Amino acid sequence: PGGWCPPPPSSLAAPAASGHHPPGAAAQPPLKAPPGVPMSLTTEGGAGAAIFPVSLFVTAIADGAISKDCQQKAKERLALIISKIPKEQNTTVELSGSTLDLKMRVFVSGSEDAKAVSEYIQSHSNQSPAPFVMLARDLPMALLYDPSSLDLMDASVADRLRKQAKTRAVKLIREVISEASPDIREGTLRGHAGALAIERVIAPLIAGRARRVEGHADTRKYLAFAARSKTGPSPYTSPSLPPAQPPP
Repeated sequence: PGGWCPPPPSSLAAPAASGHHPPGAAAQPPLKAPPGVPMSLTTEGGAGAAIFPVSLFVTAIADGAISKDCQQKAKERLALIISKIPKEQNTTVELSGSTLDLKMRVFVSGSEDAKAVSEYIQSHSNQSPAPFVMLARDLPMALLYDPSSLDLMDASVADRLRKQAKTRAVKLIREVISEASPDIREGTLRGHAGALAIERVIAPLIAGRARRVEGHADTRKYLAFAARSKTGPSPYTSPSLPPAQPPP
């Protein structure tokens, strides 16, 4: 009571091809999990790899200061977000032939930290320089994994997969920023054009890289890659994600 429980595996199966439902039963809408709670979607027929989808919120830490009109509790949370940067999210990016330091924060979409940054950006969208620069609101990551060797009922396994998704998200964002470098200036990345200028440029490039995972009943598009186990790489090959061409 009071918590979300995943449905039994049978309820995640794709509907029969005929589309018929038992007499008197209404068609049910697709199952949705709360923000940040993944649903394991097995391959058609229940064999082979499964996919672990996780939506991520990505922001860059920029040059601006937190506004004085921010409530104290929110200000304290945002200050921690700015100061406590995981090693793998403290990185660099190639921009027009130069290497720039880039501090990112990556959160599961819908988490308290993601909501805190998103709400600040929404209420201070014209601040310049901004303390945060939006990079992706809902990055649709997905990990291919072997359900016979990874048990998602173990919270530590799910946490490990989320961490892998965050690490891959950092790599992806670095790539699309470099790809869009002719349209991005250092000052823009540092928040001197507000919080939303970079997102407008790279969102189409991110969308262009998303693909359906072949052989799966799920029709959504993901940025998919093979999960790694504790002892070695996944037996599954990451789908090829060729760079998207910039819009004309």
